[in-house]
Amino acid sequence: MNVDVVLHAGLLPDYDLKGKTVVVIDAFRATSVIVEGLYNGGASFVPVESVDEARSAKEQNAEILIGGERDGVVIDGFDLDNSPLSYIPEKVAGKEIWITTTNGTRALKGAIAASQIYVGAFLNLFAVARQVVGANDVVFVCSGSENQISLEDSVCAGGILYEMELLASITYSDAAYMLKSLYTANRQNLKEFLSKGTHYQYLADKGFIADIDFCLQVNKRNVVPSFDGTTIRV
Repeated sequence: MNVDVVLHAGLLPDYDLKGKTVVVIDAFRATSVIVEGLYNGGASFVPVESVDEARSAKEQNAEILIGGERDGVVIDGFDLDNSPLSYIPEKVAGKEIWITTTNGTRALKGAIAASQIYVGAFLNLFAVARQVVGANDVVFVCSGSENQISLEDSVCAGGILYEMELLASITYSDAAYMLKSLYTANRQNLKEFLSKGTHYQYLADKGFIADIDFCLQVNKRNVVPSFDGTTIRV
């Protein structure tokens, strides 16, 4: 199987994803939120790029929840923020959740030309690896941060590749091999290594260390969210 990586969402227009299996990653924090929310009984997530679109959906159906962030913090009037710790069963069980974030939802919407789209995080490394093994062409889409590479998304992609390599023979692009090697070299000290990243430091400065610690729990959830271009479900 052939594996490649899109290093941040701003590069998506340069890639032809038709016929390919894609894994979208925004480890800090959107894809971790989606994994955790669905694990805790959320019915589905609907990713949208604009705050107004989410608010409009809520106006039309008061039963849905709207969640997300801008600049890392909860959006005024939203039911939920972008912390996986907020998506507990008591809040999300059975609910449709519309979500908009700075980078993650942009990456998801930018990948809709793919044949299959899955949602990856440190929380579900092995589950995602097991899901995509057997596909001919797999592309990891790292959301990044404002059209820049994010260390945590890159290393997370490398972590899924590390798990895939235990299950199948892989033909790597240079970028994919680089990220797999990066994870392999640092998997025993992920938090220390990722703490040098700019997005880690940004979130830490805003007081989100508990979120980071949660997101860095490797293989905590056996959930593989699937995105059909409109809705994300298990």
